[in-house]
Amino acid sequence: MLMQTHLYQELPVYQDTQIGALKAITLKLTNDFNFDYQEVLSSLLASAGEQTQTINDQAILTYGHVTSLTEPVVIGFDFGKALPWAAGHQISQAIVLLVPVDTAEATIQDRLQTISAAIAQDQDLKTMTQTATAAIA
Repeated sequence: MLMQTHLYQELPVYQDTQIGALKAITLKLTNDFNFDYQEVLSSLLASAGEQTQTINDQAILTYGHVTSLTEPVVIGFDFGKALPWAAGHQISQAIVLLVPVDTAEATIQDRLQTISAAIAQDQDLKTMTQTATAAIA
C-alpha cells in the first residue's frame, strides 16, 4: 500500500506554547482527516509533556493514538518558529506517527525506532516525512 506523505509547512500557532501549537495542529488535522479533535489534541498534548525523541536540534519524533485510523499515518509539521517542548527542548518541527488506538505499545516503539534509524540528521522536513512514511510502509 502506498502511503501519502502529509506535510504542513509554516503552521500558524495561536500562542508561543505547545498547547497553542497543538490546537493549530489538531484543527488542521480535523480539516484534512475525519479525526476527533479532542482525541488528537489530548494524545499530542500527552506526548508534548513527555521525554521526546529528538531527530536533530530543531525536530522531534512523537506519536499519538487516533480511534478512526485503521493504518498508521506519518505527518510532518513546521511550526514556523521554535516552541517550548518537553525536557526543555525548543523545537520548530515535528514528525508525528499517528496510530490506531488498538496498536500495541511494542509495535509503536518498533515503528518509532524504524523511523528514527531511517531519518538522517541533515534532512529537511519534507524529506524526513517522506522517509518516515516509507520506513513503516
